[in-house]
Amino acid sequence: SRGWAFVDLAVPFAAMIAGAGSYAANAPLTCAMPYGWYFSLDGLRPTAEGQGLIANAVAIAINGTYGLGLPVLGVSTVSRTNPCP
Repeated sequence: SRGWAFVDLAVPFAAMIAGAGSYAANAPLTCAMPYGWYFSLDGLRPTAEGQGLIANAVAIAINGTYGLGLPVLGVSTVSRTNPCP
């Protein structure tokens, strides 16, 4: 690691990945499928909640490696009744 902070993004997204199931081209493109609440409907770009998970993972890695006190964000839990972000 040569003293660099490392972030494995599989960790913060593990719960989402575990509950995603397999992708099907005919799956309805809603906020809940096929990419969940943390990625936009194009499947490439994180939503605000996804960006928050990434920022928290980076802050935790930097704090752990360099002993800094970067704050961890409060990432909202989006209700399934909310419209797409």
